[in-house]
Amino acid sequence: MKTFFALLVAFVVSGCSSVGDTRYAMANNHMNQISNIEEISPGALTEINEAPGFAVFSTAEVNLLVVSTGTGHGAVYNNETGERTYMDVFESGVGVGIGGKDVNTILVFNTMESLEKFTEEGWIFDNELDASGNGSVVNGEQIGDITLYQSTKTGVNLHAMLKGTRFSKSEDLN
Repeated sequence: MKTFFALLVAFVVSGCSSVGDTRYAMANNHMNQISNIEEISPGALTEINEAPGFAVFSTAEVNLLVVSTGTGHGAVYNNETGERTYMDVFESGVGVGIGGKDVNTILVFNTMESLEKFTEEGWIFDNELDASGNGSVVNGEQIGDITLYQSTKTGVNLHAMLKGTRFSKSEDLN
């Protein structure tokens, strides 16, 4: 509940500048994503609140024949300090594929070390094969000390790609 309250406060107090507008829109989107993931995976909100921190991202991806590209943004929330770090997401890949999708991702950091490492160093996540449609869900997959929740908002995607996803601090929003 404290996490939901912190997101609500961030949503309400975001500034009037374009950076503030972007942060405001992101906070609203993040609250919706957390509510949606709780509906899909009951207990996820409790896990998010009890963890040292979590991250929420929105990305858009396009696959056209031999090239895959995507971009997005999100924020890492430190539950212990209340600190928020805004991050950008960049994806690229080569292989065979067609389609596009909008994806919501929530990462739950089960240790403070995993949260700090992700925030400071970013993270590269590689995929090789994906076939997904509207409503596709990854429900609590463990990747080391991080729990992954992911849902496809819209789109259809079919590809076999060597693909990398890079999360890094946003110079514009921090």
